[in-house]
Amino acid sequence: MPKIRTFLGLSLLSVLLACGGGGGSDAGGTPPSSGFRVSLDRSSVSFDFEEGQTVTPAVVIASSSGTPSGDLYIGAVAEGEGIDPYIDAVIEGTQARFSLRPRASLAPGNYSGRVLLKACEDAACTRTIGGTPLPVSYTVKVRKGLTVTPSELNIVAVSGNEASAVLKVNHPDGPGGSFSDTVRSDGAWLRTGVHGIGELPVTLKSLRSGIYFGNIEIRASGRLVNVPVRYTVTPPPGGDRDLQVSPSSLSLASTENASSAPQTLNVTLPSWDDTTLGIYTAYQQANGEYVQSTQGWLNVQRTATGASVVASAATLSQGSYNAQILFNPAAPGTPIVVPVSLTVGAGLVKPADQQLSVTAETSSNALQGQVAITLAAGNTVVWSASSDATWLKLLNASGQTGQALRYQVDSSELESMTNFAESEATVTVRAPQTQISPVSFKVSLRKAIPEVHYVGPYLLVQNQGAEVYVRGRGFDKVQDLAARLQLSGLAASQISRLSDTQLLLSVNPTNTGKHVIGIGNALGLGSGSTELRVIAARSYPAAALATAGKKRTILFDAERQAVYAVNVEGETLDRMRFDAQAGWSLDSVSIPAILDAGIGPDGQQLLVSSKSGILRLLNAANLHTEFSLQSSESLLGSLTYLSNGIPTGNDGRAWLAVGQSWATLQYFDHRSRSLKPRPQQAELSTSFYGGPWMVMARNGERMLVVQSASISSDPPMLYLDSSEGLLKTNPAALTFSYDMQLSADGNRVLFDFSTVRDRNFGLIGQLPSLPSTHVVQAGLISPDGKRAYVLAYADSDMGNFDQAPTQLPRVFVYDSSQASSGSIALTEVGQFDLTAYPGCRRTDGSCPRPRATISPDGQTLFVVGNEKLVVAPIPSALRSSTGARRIGVAGTPSLRTYLWRKSAP
Repeated sequence: MPKIRTFLGLSLLSVLLACGGGGGSDAGGTPPSSGFRVSLDRSSVSFDFEEGQTVTPAVVIASSSGTPSGDLYIGAVAEGEGIDPYIDAVIEGTQARFSLRPRASLAPGNYSGRVLLKACEDAACTRTIGGTPLPVSYTVKVRKGLTVTPSELNIVAVSGNEASAVLKVNHPDGPGGSFSDTVRSDGAWLRTGVHGIGELPVTLKSLRSGIYFGNIEIRASGRLVNVPVRYTVTPPPGGDRDLQVSPSSLSLASTENASSAPQTLNVTLPSWDDTTLGIYTAYQQANGEYVQSTQGWLNVQRTATGASVVASAATLSQGSYNAQILFNPAAPGTPIVVPVSLTVGAGLVKPADQQLSVTAETSSNALQGQVAITLAAGNTVVWSASSDATWLKLLNASGQTGQALRYQVDSSELESMTNFAESEATVTVRAPQTQISPVSFKVSLRKAIPEVHYVGPYLLVQNQGAEVYVRGRGFDKVQDLAARLQLSGLAASQISRLSDTQLLLSVNPTNTGKHVIGIGNALGLGSGSTELRVIAARSYPAAALATAGKKRTILFDAERQAVYAVNVEGETLDRMRFDAQAGWSLDSVSIPAILDAGIGPDGQQLLVSSKSGILRLLNAANLHTEFSLQSSESLLGSLTYLSNGIPTGNDGRAWLAVGQSWATLQYFDHRSRSLKPRPQQAELSTSFYGGPWMVMARNGERMLVVQSASISSDPPMLYLDSSEGLLKTNPAALTFSYDMQLSADGNRVLFDFSTVRDRNFGLIGQLPSLPSTHVVQAGLISPDGKRAYVLAYADSDMGNFDQAPTQLPRVFVYDSSQASSGSIALTEVGQFDLTAYPGCRRTDGSCPRPRATISPDGQTLFVVGNEKLVVAPIPSALRSSTGARRIGVAGTPSLRTYLWRKSAP
């Protein structure tokens, strides 16, 4: 059943109440309201739940009768520690619905107290009326839950060695309580053992060097705890060694009802597992396809150094036959296919098809090969050979049987060949002046040299260390990443291979400018590269620039010193640029029915969407349209005036909600410039009704996805890591959030201006309640995740929007690195004011909240509303750990009132 959720700043009929304060009375200078009364539908509420569970709020309905003599305000105050100080209230005519929920992260135990609901004749609530305050007593019982220590595993091992750990399981029924576990990983490298008393042994098998991720789900009595696993495997001495098999192909010959002479394949197993090897055979069918079978003419026996291969022609007639031997090592080793040809009967022996590959370490010697030209029986004859491809040169085009045919790839043609594509040549061998039938074999060449597509983030700040994701393909074949990686004026203190398509670098850029990032190869061939930009830190002077129209999105382009705003009212993309001499200037480009915008993965283009389903790529320098695409469906604007921009991952995927009421999640691929559906996940059920809406960390790795706020029950919040490209359910049972702000690396998240969590959704702390004199408007978290910023308007100015404001907007600054000792409250480190209001000060839907963003160096806030862009340099004392500090208390009691009815003029 659809339901409506509103939020402060979006509608006058829904307000976020901060609890606290004391009682009042009908005493005062204003005569009492005649006959006006307030009543409640209940006088008590209770909660009983287990620690860590999400609790359904209890709704208390306040009804009014009669007519107040003047203005009517409502407010709420909570006593005791059990109730969350942030209380939703929705006003519907003569009723107000209050949603009460327990305070987050309560320790096991029992809590009780009261919530006082007040009706007042003034905003300060010095004169209560209608028989208020009315008490609602509450009880909260928090039962002991299931916990696991450590909460996550971070294991480091040298490739070639197993690793192990022990998880301590704290059962709600005591140490002897039973539990079950489920391992989720890509491959079978993560295993759990026999349960001990309150213990779960974990084994991590030897793997190739890299970083691997998994999860262990532990269940007990209907409870679930998810333990993330990060497994870092460092290279062994001499580096990783993949599976090696030689020779790369076999040519066998026999006569009918006989067997071929045995041939030997030398096998060297991977350095990370020298015991596991699967050997399989497949045979070519009449349609050209290969079908795996254990019943065929090949007999492959494992030996101490590899394998012995014999072909039996006992059931074969004269002719040529093809098969393949597959050697499958332990993951993540690369399987190797050895082509095998068998010639039965008299005639030229058909050489086996040859397979060549050009990767990072391929040398010029590996671009040549040879095959034996032989007769199954009979005297020596002369042969000649020809190739149908210009890139394959025959070094000796003729000879006698018994001699080898030598061939070589023309390296001059490699540069023009398409990377990660296969080319094929056919070599035909004839015996002139004889009746012997020609034979042919194929030589296939796959060019797969490493190439770099994107880096995330694409822009860094000088002398600020950061982790940079490098995205591309072909990385697994690079033996020495440090030697092959081309950084053009940068130095990486650490290089980690996450997969064949992703590297992770630790850098501290000292030189500004554009740095080309690529990966070289042994042949010196050109390959794809990208640029990492480094800028100097810069604090912009305070400024206010007029820019009319309701805005949905704000973006900051630090490279071009430009702020972009999606002006949905004016149907334009507004650009505000800074010049050190001229200051700020405004220009715009018309985008009919504009919906949203995002900066591309390399920062050189803007992706702009419209409600009609048109996607445009704009040149970031001049805003000219370089490409456009019409979607077959409309694009969904989940929230009219709320977006953090089109989220773009470091893999070049820009994520979009496509559809109308029920939507799908698709992505625009910046490399192919096409719109594609997200990968299918049969195990994941989604509920994108009126959603989703998303936000991405600036490095393009972690994306949060809220499915909907319009259906019951609330579907869980999802997340996606670009390295995997798959949606996952968050382990903290979070559901919806209207406003999410991520640090540059995604390790800190500010939810709805009030709660800070880490990358694993663990609670860091809560922001203290704002003073009753201010109303929250926007929130941000610093790029390094150490500061949370909350922009608030003066409460007195919100009610007097038709008059000049009496105060400036204020930014409250909090330490988001950790909570105060012995508390979940975050520490306030100070406050500062903007120089102007960015937008109107109404509280209804005609006046959307301002949108805000922060510069990559963390020194400047940019806030845009329907009237101005406000540029606010952050005082250096508040950005550092040395600023003035004030210890906050989560939910410190304070009373804020809101206008329920306006008296008749």
